[in-house]
Amino acid sequence: MASARAKGTEKSQLVVYLKDLSGSGNEPEAVGGFKTDTDALAFARAYVCDSVERCRIADAVGKPVLESWKLFGEDTEVFKGDALVWTSEEDIKQFVKAKSQDQERNWRVLDPRHKSNIVDFDGCDCGHEHVCEHEDDHEHEVFENDDNNLMVGL
Repeated sequence: MASARAKGTEKSQLVVYLKDLSGSGNEPEAVGGFKTDTDALAFARAYVCDSVERCRIADAVGKPVLESWKLFGEDTEVFKGDALVWTSEEDIKQFVKAKSQDQERNWRVLDPRHKSNIVDFDGCDCGHEHVCEHEDDHEHEVFENDDNNLMVGL
């Protein structure tokens, strides 16, 4: 019988740790179960990019955005076992330099915690997939001002 590696079905061993920078005292949340290492790294990068944009005030760039993110944002670190594989340290300078496009910050489509709950919503004109909080047959209402772009079951 062929091994999982030979079949190409082995999941990534990378774990992404989500860290709250606001000093809340919460332990970092571990997210694993990615299909590939590339997915894990893209998720970590997009998660930080999205956090930076949530901390950006209007069209601010550079140092003010970085300072706001360090006070109120969320960071990620990627580990394989005990080995640190990626941090946002190098990329953060690029993130604060200019406003990111929506597709650069869409970590939700890569989030293995919600893969089974992603639904396509025909009535949505944003073109993105949305995370549904439950799996019943139902309709959704999309809120224009919802930064998370999550749907709420009616």
